Amino acid sequence: MKVQEIIEIRTSKNSQVQVEKQLKDLIEEIQCDSEDNGAKLFQRMNLDVDFAIQLICDLRDIKGNGSRLGYRIASILKEHGIVNHSVWKEIDEK
Repeated sequence: MKVQEIIEIRTSKNSQVQVEKQLKDLIEEIQCDSEDNGAKLFQRMNLDVDFAIQLICDLRDIKGNGSRLGYRIASILKEHGIVNHSVWKEIDEK
């Protein structure tokens, strides 16, 4: 079963460029174990100070309310703005 973690940040106009670069660098560092796992970076339409990182991983990689990587990213981002970290599990269609 797959799990999706969403880490959202709202930053200030003053730090938007710095945060965007840091997020792009972070995404490049994330190594995928398989083709089904990965990370993507999004920016909110019409509000360029809002970003979201989507992490896809296996349920077995999740301990508690998120992965180590998800907690690490959320922790790093807290110094740059308001962060929301949520975990979503895939619904098994069997």
